[in-house]
Amino acid sequence: MNLKHSILPFLFALMIAFTACKNDPPEPPEPEPPTCNTENITYENRVEAIMEQYCTACHSGASPDAGIVLTTYEEVKSQALDGLLYDSMAHNSNATPMPYLGQKVPDCTLAQIAAWIADDAPES
Repeated sequence: MNLKHSILPFLFALMIAFTACKNDPPEPPEPEPPTCNTENITYENRVEAIMEQYCTACHSGASPDAGIVLTTYEEVKSQALDGLLYDSMAHNSNATPMPYLGQKVPDCTLAQIAAWIADDAPES
């Protein structure tokens, strides 16, 4: 009779454990890493907004910093195609880091600028 009393609680506990696991909800899937769209980047659909966010506070108006204006497509394209725009934004050693005294822009933003330049800096 002692064996019967010791096995029954064990079997009962084992049965509860298996049924409890059976009803657990599945774990949610891993979130996908954020993507960075670098396809079909144009001045109008992305670069202009980047300039407004990071550049035009200092590089616009009657007396822009370093005499560089970045408020129109032609001005931005000129800086982009000579290499200074990307090098400055990437904080490369051959250019003054921009934003000045600020953190480097996000890697995705740099990738978008690089893709735009590689595509010959289209306007639209």
